[in-house]
Parts: sequence; C-alpha cells; structure tokens
Amino acid sequence: MPELPEVEAVARSLRPLVRDQRIRRAYVFHPIATRPQAPADLIALSEERRLKTISRCGKYLFLELDRGLIELHFRLDGQLTWFSSTKELFERANRKPMGVHVDVAFEFGWGVLGFSDGRHFGRVHAWESADACLPLANLGVDAMSRKFTSRRLRTMLAASKRPVKEFLLARRVSPALATSIRAKPCGTRDWIRGVLRIPFMKENRRNSIKRLCRFFAVL
Repeated sequence: MPELPEVEAVARSLRPLVRDQRIRRAYVFHPIATRPQAPADLIALSEERRLKTISRCGKYLFLELDRGLIELHFRLDGQLTWFSSTKELFERANRKPMGVHVDVAFEFGWGVLGFSDGRHFGRVHAWESADACLPLANLGVDAMSRKFTSRRLRTMLAASKRPVKEFLLARRVSPALATSIRAKPCGTRDWIRGVLRIPFMKENRRNSIKRLCRFFAVL
C-alpha cells in the first residue's frame, strides 16, 4: 500500500508534468475504478478542464481543476503511469502479454496519465467542487500540515478513549497521523513529555505511545 510519504513523492513528481495543462479527454477502461460514480460522470466533470495543481491530504491525491477536482486513492496496489501519447496508451493499455494494466487515463496535450490497480481496490472520482468531495470532508488535519502540532495531538488524545492504534488510524483525527512525529520541528522527547502529561492517561496507553515514539526515533 502506498503510504503518505510515497503519495507525497508522487504529488511532487507530477506537478511539473501536468500543472496548468488541459485535460483533453478522459478514458475509463475498467468502470469498477470509478464506483460508485458512473464513468460518464467522471468523464463529463474532467474533460476540457485545466489542471491548476496537485495536492495531497493523507493518502489521497487531488488533481485540482479550474472547476472541481479529481480524487485518486491508491488503496493497496494503485499506481500511476505516464504515456508519451494516446498512441502509446492504446498500444500498451490492457494488452496481453506485455501490456500495462490501466483503469482510468487522462489525456493532456503532450502525454497521458494512467491510473491502475490490478486488484481493483483503487478509486478515481471527479467532483464539482472541493466542498462536494466527501473523502476530503471526512479527513482530519493532515499530518504534514503546519496546523498539526504536538499540542493539538495532546488535546485530541485527551478527548479520546480509543486505543492508541485505533486512534491513529482514524481519518477524522488526522490522515496518517503517526508520520507527523518525525515531520514536526519538536524533538521526540518533547513530544513524549507533552503527550504523557495528559491527566488520567492509562498505563497501557502511555507505554503504547512510548513504543511508537521510539519506533519513529530510529527511522
């Protein structure tokens, strides 16, 4: 499964390729990749739109358009492939035995971006606006955002009764929350001291947090 750092790397690599480019056409080779959205809706919302930039929140990748946005989630095996032209796309896409699996593709002026997940867990959806994007509305503060601080995490932990692992995996708390431990300027020791001062924290939660911090300290 692509984790937050990998998705961030994809976003940074894609920006110079497709920023300010117009999506000429959209192709849906496997409709399962757009469920529950109809392929025709994704095509209508993405074709002839200009891609302003690419952003990431949690493990979601967003292609921000001049009107609306496209949401990509890689799930287990999702990946992106760049084709030099539509000719190369149709020569290689889903052709056996040496072809490339492609679920959805977006044609730009000088190349084609293909999304693929051979196990069909990955999803691609188009939305009329960021406000209409349901996954974006359900995500918490991104772990690499400046808004996410040790003080904020301490407040959220104090208000939660969940086990630490379940708390960290909750999307409404913060997508890929644990990665922020290394991303923040405060040191691991400061982070531990700040979190462990939470009143009435149970000993098993204290030990879980200490183990988590030790794990990220050696990465």
